Amino acid sequence: MNILIISPLFVFFCLSSLYYSVEATEGVCIRSEWHRVPTYKCLQDILSAKFVVVGALREDGLIDNNSDINIIFARAAGFVDIDIYFYPCATCVGPIEYTLKYLEDYYAKFNRVWLCIWGVTDAKNPEGWSSNKAENVNYIKKMVYTLKGSNYNYGIYTSRDNWIAITGNTTEFNDAPLLYYNYDYKNNFDDFYRNPFGGWKTPTMKLYTYYKKVCGAEVWSLWKP
Repeated sequence: MNILIISPLFVFFCLSSLYYSVEATEGVCIRSEWHRVPTYKCLQDILSAKFVVVGALREDGLIDNNSDINIIFARAAGFVDIDIYFYPCATCVGPIEYTLKYLEDYYAKFNRVWLCIWGVTDAKNPEGWSSNKAENVNYIKKMVYTLKGSNYNYGIYTSRDNWIAITGNTTEFNDAPLLYYNYDYKNNFDDFYRNPFGGWKTPTMKLYTYYKKVCGAEVWSLWKP
């Protein structure tokens, strides 16, 4: 009689694969334009989107005046997992506080604020950031303190090239959730594990496609396990 011996490693691999196939979820990132409830329902149907990340603070330091509408309509469509992202303006005064108050005034509730640390066009001269990486790290710290002081959850939204060019690959924020982007059109973290950065052991979320028109909206695809 032949006896099949299955190694514990094989069992672990199979169970892990099953876990990710069942638990992994797709989401969308939206900015600029505002969209009605039917659009969000369509994104749920077409892309199987389970969560949304909405742009709320623009790179020029101005509030995205469509952010509150998008949050409210996404929630009305059935989305519960809703985050926002801030594009920091290092030369502006008080944009984070103004944006938070704006969303509070319009009862646009969200779970987490993702701080966008990007702006690199040639991996050498990050637009909107200081050439002094220590100054950039201190500015990120100030944003984090502001959010913590207001009892908001936060995370870092960046890419490997941007993080290295802007912060010098600091590990000071590796206790924060990481949303990274890489337009490789693969909804997994394999690319990160091959080339980690910033001291993060594992990311929280990945933006993996460039924007596309779906259901009349320009969206970027997100994934998280």
